[in-house]
Amino acid sequence: MDIESLKYILAAVIAVIGGFIGNIVFYNWVKGRVDKDIERHKISYAGLFKERVDVYKECLKLIILVKFKINQFQHDSSTEKASELMLLINDMINTITYNRPFLSESVIEKFNSLKLELQGCFESFWKYDRIIGRQNLNSEMTDSVSEDY
Repeated sequence: MDIESLKYILAAVIAVIGGFIGNIVFYNWVKGRVDKDIERHKISYAGLFKERVDVYKECLKLIILVKFKINQFQHDSSTEKASELMLLINDMINTITYNRPFLSESVIEKFNSLKLELQGCFESFWKYDRIIGRQNLNSEMTDSVSEDY
């Protein structure tokens, strides 16, 4: 080997080592930026996930409370209980409507069917109580209403 070929080999080795070191530096720089972005998104997603869990928990609590109040209203259908139940149902509807972005479409569909069912139950109890509670109805009409509900 002569000196001329050693110069070329040395230049090639230096280029390979330089390229290798450059790639390592570039890789670490890119990896650092990507890791920071991933960590930032993890924190954002964790906060969003916690918010979503809190929304589901609040909605479930309201649904259970409405169910309990409907059961109470079935046995004691006073005007005060009816107003309390209506406010609670409205609160549940408003809460779920307000938090709609955090809820899945299947939950929204199930809520809409639950809302219709609750309204039907409440209206049935309310009508039954109002009709049965009136003194001027004849017994035949009262009996027919009792059979319907």
